[in-house]
Amino acid sequence: MHIEDEAGVTVFASADEHIGFGILRLASSTNSTNENSTTGIYFRLRGETQFTTKVAPDITALPDGWVDVKLALEIKAFNGSHYASPAGPSAQQLAIRMLA
Repeated sequence: MHIEDEAGVTVFASADEHIGFGILRLASSTNSTNENSTTGIYFRLRGETQFTTKVAPDITALPDGWVDVKLALEIKAFNGSHYASPAGPSAQQLAIRMLA
């Protein structure tokens, strides 16, 4: 997995409104040459909307022990404007956490 590679799920309400929830690798350093920088794996939740109020991306580090296991990601719609994003190890349903 390279820096900025991402895999995840997306809800398209329309071409102008969508939600993305994924796992990606990011550099933990802002060094433009990436020399001696380390990387980490993160969850990223972001949304796009046609309205002036933008949805700020939420980036959260994967919990310890989740890096080398198969993960399940979901976006659950409660109604047209409220969503939840649970994630966790596929084989351990009790360990799934609500991230947003």
